[in-house]
Parts: sequence; C-alpha cells; structure tokens
Amino acid sequence: MILVGLCTFKRNELLKDALDSLLDLNIPAGHDVEILIVDNDSTSAAKVIFEEYKSKFKIKLHYQVESTKGITFARNKAVEFAINTGAEFLCFFDDDAQVEQNWLVQLVDTYNQFGESIISGPQLSVFDENVPDWAKSTIYFNPRRYKTGVKLPWAATNNVMIPVNFFKKHHVGFDNNLRFSGGSDQCLFMELTAKGEVIHWCDEAIVKERVGIERANPEWIINRSYRYGTTGYYLECKSKGVLLGTASSLAKGAIYLCYGSLQFVFSRKSEYKVLEAKCHIRRGIGWFTGILGKRFQEYKSR
Repeated sequence: MILVGLCTFKRNELLKDALDSLLDLNIPAGHDVEILIVDNDSTSAAKVIFEEYKSKFKIKLHYQVESTKGITFARNKAVEFAINTGAEFLCFFDDDAQVEQNWLVQLVDTYNQFGESIISGPQLSVFDENVPDWAKSTIYFNPRRYKTGVKLPWAATNNVMIPVNFFKKHHVGFDNNLRFSGGSDQCLFMELTAKGEVIHWCDEAIVKERVGIERANPEWIINRSYRYGTTGYYLECKSKGVLLGTASSLAKGAIYLCYGSLQFVFSRKSEYKVLEAKCHIRRGIGWFTGILGKRFQEYKSR
C-alpha cells in the first residue's frame, strides 16, 4: 500500500484544491493507495474538509489530528500511521499544491527502474496574475530540475516517495528541533543518505504550487534566504559534528557575504540581480546567526 500524506494547518481552501487534484489520480499497477490528512491543529479545523471529501474518493481517506504544534510533529504522525498500517511507501506533497494525474505512477515507475530508493520530483510554480515578472524569475520559485535517475544528496517533502522500511531500519524521523524553523525534511534525507540510502530524481512526477502576491515580494524572499542560512548551521553540525560543522558554516557564511556584496556592487541596474545579491548577503548573515545559536522561526506563528 502507498500512503499519501498531507500535513495541514488552517488552510482549508488550499487543502480542498490539493484533495481535488487527487480525486482522479492514476493508481500504479499492483498497488493500493490511501490518503492521510494530518491536521496540525488542536481545534480540528480540517475535519470538516475530511467529512466533505471522504465520500468523494474511491480510495480510502484517513484523518488524524496532531495537536502538538510544529510541522515535524505532523510529519512524524504520518510516518507513525504509515508504519502502523503496514504501508510500503509514504508520499508527501504540500497542502498548498496540486499533483498531476500521473504523479504517483511516475514515482513508482522510477522506483522500479532504479531499485530501492527515495524518489523525489519537481514542484513547479503556478503564478497568480498579479505576480510581477521579476518574481517569476527568482530561483526560489524556479528550483533546479534534473534528468530522471540523477542521484541527489537530499530531498524535500514537497514531492517525495519514501520506502517506509527506511524509517524502521534506521530509527529516524523528522527532527523536532526544527519544528518552527523548517529544514527538517532536508535534515532527514541527509541523515538517510549518510546511512547509505539513495535518492533518485523523477522529473516526470509533477507537483504544482500556487504562488500569490503574498510570497512574491522581496521581504518574503529575503527572509526565506536568511532562514536557509540559520538552519544550515544546525544541519552542518548534525551531519559533520560541531567542530567541522562550525568551520564549514563559517566558510559558507563568508562566501555568501562576499559573493552577495560583490554582486550588489556590480548589479545595481537590475532589480532582480539586486534582490539576488541581498538574498546572498542575508543568507551569509544567517549562517553566522546560526552559529550564535539563533534560528529564524518562520513557522512559529502558524
């Protein structure tokens, strides 16, 4: 059985769109598929959506509440549910995204082609009409894509399929120290690759995310870059130890600061390039802030 996990927190309209995209999902041959909504809200705000949609699906739809606030707790709830129900695979995508009809078939086909491994795919941005052109060009909304089969050092839960036995074999889960700062998915997959597991890319397994004007603004993009830096220090130390992690973080912080500063000086005529420079500078500052023991709690207010 393949379990598709959707973690959510008070985003019912977006959750409905995500579930709508799963209604006509093509089922991989030889597999059963079930869907799990994990509501990270003690008031059970998403239960009304579950009640609305459970009769719409031909496949089984589950609903669980994780009252402890933090995305890591919600994701770990999905892992626990997958283990307890005997699922072979656990898939994640975000509650503000939609999958293409053949999404799951492509993930399974890539798994069958390359053998036991984690399979990750792209999340493509779909922009609202009022999003400015410069925002559509930024790397934060246009992440890098690869040829199917390429091995990756880590993945994200915005589009991934994980063999459930990996969690049991390695006794791993999403790090609750990153419950509000983000990066727990990168942390988990770096941990699994360090233990010898492999991540393969599937470029045909498409997830699409709506990008509205609330994200397509310089402040949001720069803050996201800063968060990557502060979280990066924690990830470096966890994977390399404190001494090597600190040394690596100092080097990376300095590189981002220097590169961003030079880019800022020589790119003053391009609005997009100036923003990119500010992101690099802010990310460099984030590495140093992380070394001082501070992290940007991007998700604490949710």
